[in-house]
Amino acid sequence: MAPENTLLSFEKAIGLGVDMVELDVHFKNGKLFVIHNIEDLKKDTPILENVLDLVNKRAIVNIELKGDNTAEPTASLIEKYLNKNWQNNDFMVSSFKPKELNDFKKINPQIRLGFIVDNKKIDIVKTAQEIGVFCVNVSKKIVDKELIDSLHKQGFKVFVWTVNKKRAINKTALLGADGIFTDYPNKFFQN
Repeated sequence: MAPENTLLSFEKAIGLGVDMVELDVHFKNGKLFVIHNIEDLKKDTPILENVLDLVNKRAIVNIELKGDNTAEPTASLIEKYLNKNWQNNDFMVSSFKPKELNDFKKINPQIRLGFIVDNKKIDIVKTAQEIGVFCVNVSKKIVDKELIDSLHKQGFKVFVWTVNKKRAINKTALLGADGIFTDYPNKFFQN
């Protein structure tokens, strides 16, 4: 495919017909950089506006608040796009960090939120309820039917990450997940 968090990767994924693209943002020097690790920042690292302009409502944009203090600038930028005829359901905002999700929700409660989890050391259902999220994005390493069922009973959608093998996608579907995140949409989508 293409390196993650690049304009090329988003264009290729959209061309394959994905429903949603996921990206990571960090806030630095007054800009929202689309990058997994801020330490890897380069001159050609895209900013969130570049990606939104490229996507242009062709897929839902799931913005992961990766860095601290990303909620407010992300909410402000989304507001600009809502004023350009984008809809609330063109976006989802997700994070491992309940504080970032809560901060975002105070500014724009209309955007769907996703709580990302990769361990069961916290009470996942309780935390998701306290934040008031739309979905819980669960690592494939900890997902099981019991967790999915308990989240579904509380009205949450469950998306599993990162599912990169066909056998794993079948297993995830059998567990009852509502969707997956993958690095290789070309394995699952045909043009």
